[in-house]
Amino acid sequence: MTQSVPETILSQLRSKPNKFFCWGAHSFTGNSTHKYLMFRVNGLKFKGIVKIQLNAMDTYDIHLFDNSLSMKDCKEELALKTYGNVYCDELVDVIDNNIEKQDYYKF
Repeated sequence: MTQSVPETILSQLRSKPNKFFCWGAHSFTGNSTHKYLMFRVNGLKFKGIVKIQLNAMDTYDIHLFDNSLSMKDCKEELALKTYGNVYCDELVDVIDNNIEKQDYYKF
């Protein structure tokens, strides 16, 4: 059985549990038609909403939104930061660098 896009994204995030579980990720929602996964995070550097969307290049676009927004209001033009064309093997690190990672971390 094939996973949906949101399930695939979540499994890719969980592939590096030492980073993923530090984000305090919760309130997951996804959409297979529009090919995205959204969730709230409570990291050291960033507290807000993360939206990961599969694009036409078969890479991901990552959008970070202010925590005060509701998830239904998270439109691309309101993103605080956007990272385009992120490969699946870079996904966790790009997100972790924005949410949790401090300069003094050794890994």
